[in-house]
Amino acid sequence: MATEFTKKLNSAAAELSRCFNGLNVKNATSSNNKQTKANGTANQANSSMVNINNNTDQSSGSNESIIKNNLNKADTIKSTTNNILNNLNTSSQSSSMNTSNLFTLTNSVKQIGNAYEQNILAAKTALRSPFKSPNKSSSIVSNVVNSFNNNNGPDNNTSSSSITSSVSSPNATDSLNNKLTSINSTILSSPQTPRKQGPKAPPKTSRARLRNYLLSLRLNKPTVPEELWSDETFLKVLFKYFSPIEKCKLAQVNKQWKNLLYDDKECWSELRATINFNELRKEDGETDVDQKLYESLDRREFHDLCIYAANDNDIMEFCLKCNNLQLLNKLDSCCFKNCNMTDKGIEFLLATVNQQLSKLEILSCNDISDNGLWCGLVGNLRSLTIVDCINIADETMATIAMLSMLKEFTLQAYHVTDSGFSYFAIPENGKPSSNKVQIEILNLISCWEITNLTLNHVAQSMPKLKQLSLSGCSKISDDAVEIISEQLINLTHLDLSWCSHITSVSLEYLACDLADQLKSLILDRCIHITDQGLNYIASMTNLETLSLRWCPQIRDIGLQTICAMKSLKNLSISGCPLVTAAGITCLIRLPQLQELEVTNCPNVTDELLTYLKHHLNNCEIIYNG
Repeated sequence: MATEFTKKLNSAAAELSRCFNGLNVKNATSSNNKQTKANGTANQANSSMVNINNNTDQSSGSNESIIKNNLNKADTIKSTTNNILNNLNTSSQSSSMNTSNLFTLTNSVKQIGNAYEQNILAAKTALRSPFKSPNKSSSIVSNVVNSFNNNNGPDNNTSSSSITSSVSSPNATDSLNNKLTSINSTILSSPQTPRKQGPKAPPKTSRARLRNYLLSLRLNKPTVPEELWSDETFLKVLFKYFSPIEKCKLAQVNKQWKNLLYDDKECWSELRATINFNELRKEDGETDVDQKLYESLDRREFHDLCIYAANDNDIMEFCLKCNNLQLLNKLDSCCFKNCNMTDKGIEFLLATVNQQLSKLEILSCNDISDNGLWCGLVGNLRSLTIVDCINIADETMATIAMLSMLKEFTLQAYHVTDSGFSYFAIPENGKPSSNKVQIEILNLISCWEITNLTLNHVAQSMPKLKQLSLSGCSKISDDAVEIISEQLINLTHLDLSWCSHITSVSLEYLACDLADQLKSLILDRCIHITDQGLNYIASMTNLETLSLRWCPQIRDIGLQTICAMKSLKNLSISGCPLVTAAGITCLIRLPQLQELEVTNCPNVTDELLTYLKHHLNNCEIIYNG
């Protein structure tokens, strides 16, 4: 409909142009017939304009009828305009109608046409949205028509012939020019109601949503690379890609980075803070260096602390300066390494730290004796490690036996004997003490003085033991392994490395009683293990780790036997001189292998390594150079 209306308006404008171009201005007088015809035409134009004004003011009716009425209005404008121009062409006063007046009239008609086109579009919109008023855009037309009626239409006391007389009067040119200019200004100054915009539709594609998201991220964000190094959001993401050790170095770049890293408590949760008192003594000339260090550790909320090379004075000064800090109260784990402190120092420190301390390590502290541990050990300890302390003897075992919550115990002591471990098995009313059954991990490293009797005490007092290491306990024999296999039914990890008295008989005991439980078996330097022993190991269905380093009697036939173990993931045959390329080649029948060590095997060649890498794609092969 809008297209049809536009065509009709274009026809009206073309008619005006034709009249403008072909106008023959003559000085002739008009006859009475022509005057009468002009009066009729003026009356027709006046009535048409009045009808247009009345129809425009109506707000009721259907939208379809409004569109039809607008098309009728276009026809009325076209016919009325043609009649006026034809009469003007024949009028006696046509000579006074100059070129500018006709041009202004043409533009006025076009402006009215545009206004009616907006009215039709508004009506079509109303058809789609019935809750919107269809006559909003028609306010422009109403203003134009009202202006035309006020300036060119008949007044209350004026007849229809006055229009014709105004055209034929001597001042017709000026009057018509003023009227057309007034109509023009009314059209241009009429306010147009802006169309309300509804909410924007959401993006229809994932690419559009991603683009909008990226654009939102750019708001108030760094615009040049240099600004990134001071943007906190960027730095927090960047720091996640660095290890805890690297973050310690990043914290020294500037204060902003330091504050960001120090405030991130999770960043330091996996680290152990170390206080080296040898270095602090060198800084005596500087003021409060140690105090700043303690405050820094407290701010980062370390839960694991290592005290290195401290004496009794260092320990007391450290405790006094940390009196107003929460560092010692938050400790879960504490380690003393290479310290010269005596029993007095460790008693003072352990009395100051958090009584909920769960892990304690004492490494190479030769001045600490049984008395210090007797007075200083915390009852809530769950993990205790004592390594290379020459003054630790059997009496220390009596203290450790009283730690009812102890889960893990690691001991390397050259002077502890079977008498020390007897404290774990002293009966109470004929029954083993109930506070000794909690230990699940026991590591006895290089305890040269303990014998099979110690293993008897251990088996009776620690039935829940899951991991046992007897590495370097050279007096342990096959009888001890028999006790272990019969009584420690929950055992999953066993280390018999450097036990020179262990033979293939021990493997037979393990295969009979722990074939389904054992997951890790370490037999390094067990020089009496033979291929027959590997035959027993092959029956261990759940074994995942097997180490046969420096077992000189292992041969190819033994390796062929263990190739039937489908659960084996880690295997070491390092230093086995009798193993040849033929035996190692059989290992390709273990596709589940994740690690294979063949270092110090004299018969391993480059071609063999290439062959293994080709057939064991998921296995890391460790070899010499």
